Amino acid sequence: MRRRERALHEDAALSHIAREAEARLAARRAARAEAREIRLRELERQQREAAVDDRTDAGSYTSLSKPVSPLSTPRPSALCPELFSSSRTARSSTFLRTSSSGSLFEDGSYSGLLRHHSSRPMDERSERDFADMTRSGSLYRSSGPGLSAATLASLGGVGSSRRGSTDTSFSIDSEPSVRELRESLSEVEEKYRRTMLSNAQLDNEKSHLAYQVELLRDTLEDMEEHTAVKNKEHKSLNQELSRHRQSEALLKHKNMELQENLGQQDVLLKEKAQLQQQHAAVTQEVLDLREVLNWKDRRIEALERQRDYGVENLEGTAHSNAKNASMKHHSDLECNGEVSTTRESSPFVENLFQGLDSGPESVLDVRIRTLLEEKKTLQEEVCSLRTELEKVGIHGVMERRETANGLDLAILDNQRDANKQISEYKMKISKAEQEITTLSQTVQRLEAQLKRQREAVEAAETVEDDLKTDRRRLQRELRTIQEHVQELELTNGHLSRRLEKLKASRSTLLSQQ
Repeated sequence: MRRRERALHEDAALSHIAREAEARLAARRAARAEAREIRLRELERQQREAAVDDRTDAGSYTSLSKPVSPLSTPRPSALCPELFSSSRTARSSTFLRTSSSGSLFEDGSYSGLLRHHSSRPMDERSERDFADMTRSGSLYRSSGPGLSAATLASLGGVGSSRRGSTDTSFSIDSEPSVRELRESLSEVEEKYRRTMLSNAQLDNEKSHLAYQVELLRDTLEDMEEHTAVKNKEHKSLNQELSRHRQSEALLKHKNMELQENLGQQDVLLKEKAQLQQQHAAVTQEVLDLREVLNWKDRRIEALERQRDYGVENLEGTAHSNAKNASMKHHSDLECNGEVSTTRESSPFVENLFQGLDSGPESVLDVRIRTLLEEKKTLQEEVCSLRTELEKVGIHGVMERRETANGLDLAILDNQRDANKQISEYKMKISKAEQEITTLSQTVQRLEAQLKRQREAVEAAETVEDDLKTDRRRLQRELRTIQEHVQELELTNGHLSRRLEKLKASRSTLLSQQ
C-alpha cells in the first residue's frame, strides 16, 4: 500500500510539474506575441509618419519650384530621387534605431547600451548620419521659399531691383537658362547635402568624444575615490603594522627577560637541590655521629659503674686487711709485752696509697687517706706480718692492673665493634640508596612504558571508534542505497506497467483504425 501511495504521489507531483511548465511556456509565448504585436503597431505608426513626412516634403518642394517657371516642371521626386530615397532610408534606419534602443532601455542595462554604442560599426554610423543629414536638408528646404529664391537669384544672375512701389519680377529668357538653373540647383543641393553630412559626422564624433570624455572623467573620479580609500586603508594598515611591531619588540624583550629568569631559576633550583643533598648528607652524618656518641656515652657510663664497683671492692679488701693487721698487732703486744719504737711503713700500704692516688678520686678515697694517715703511726708495729702483707699487697696490685688492662681492652674492643658496625651500617645504607635509585629508575621506566601503553590503548580505542562510525555510516549508506534501489525498482515496474498500458492502448487504436 505504501508503495502504491508513493507511486501515486510521484505521478501527481510529475503531472503538477508538467502543468506548471506548460503554463509558464504558454505565458512566455503570450508575452512574446503581445510584444510582437506592439512592435508591429509601432512599425506601422512609424511608417505612417514617414509617409506623412514624405508628403509634406514633396508639397514643400513643389511650392518652392512653382515660382521658378510657369512651365510644366517635373516633380521633385523626379528631379532628385536619390534625396527622397535617402530620406526614406533615413526614416527606416531611425525607426530601427529607436526600436533597438527601446529594447535596450527595456532591459534596463546602461552598460549594455554603452557596449552597444561602442560596438556599432562605422558604416552604420555613416549611414545614420547620412540619413539624418538628408532629413535635415529636406527640413531646411521646407522651412521657407526665401532661401531657394535667394540662391537661385545669386546663381542665375537674375537682377532684381525695386523701382518705387512696383513688385519684383523674375524673367527667364529661354529654355537653356532653365536647364542651367536646374543643374545649378542640383549641384547646390549636392554640395549642401555633403556639407550637412560632414557636419553631422563631425557633430556625431564630437558627441561621441564628449561622451568618452565624460566616461573618462567618471572613471577618473572613481579611481581617485578608490585611491583615496586605499590610501586611508594603507595608512591605517601602516599604523597597525607599527603598533604590531612595537608590541612584537616589547614581547621579544619580555621573552628574553623571562628566558633569563628561567635560566636563573634553573640555576637556583640546581643549587637548591645540591644544598638540600648536602644538608641531608650532613644531617645524616650528624645523626650517625650522635648515635655513635650516645652509644659511646652509654658504654663509658657502664665502664665507670664497673670501675666504681671494682674500687669499692678494693676498699673493702683494704679495710678488712687493715683490721686484721691491727688485730694481729694487738695480739702480738699482748703476747710479748713490748712495743717497738721504730715505726716502719709497710710496702703494701704504700703501694695501696699510691694506687689510690693514681686512681680516680671519690668519697671512699678521702676516707682511705684519712685512715692511712691515722695508721701510719701503727705501720711500724706490723713488722712481723710484713711478708704476708707484702704478698697480699702484690696480689691485690696485680689484680687491679689486670682489671684496669681488661677495662681498656674492653673499651677498645667495643670501639672496634662499634666502628665495624658503623661501617657495616654505612655500607648497608649505600646499598639501600643504590637499590632505591635503581628501583626509582625502574619505576620511571615502568611509568613510561605504562604511559606508552595507555597512549597505544587510547589510539586503538580512537581507531576502533572511527571504524565503528565508518561501519555505521556504511550501514546507513547501504540501507539508503537499498531503499533507493527498491524505489527505482518500484518506479521501473510502474513505468513498465504504464508502457504496457500505452502499448495496449496503441494496439487498440491501431486495431480500431
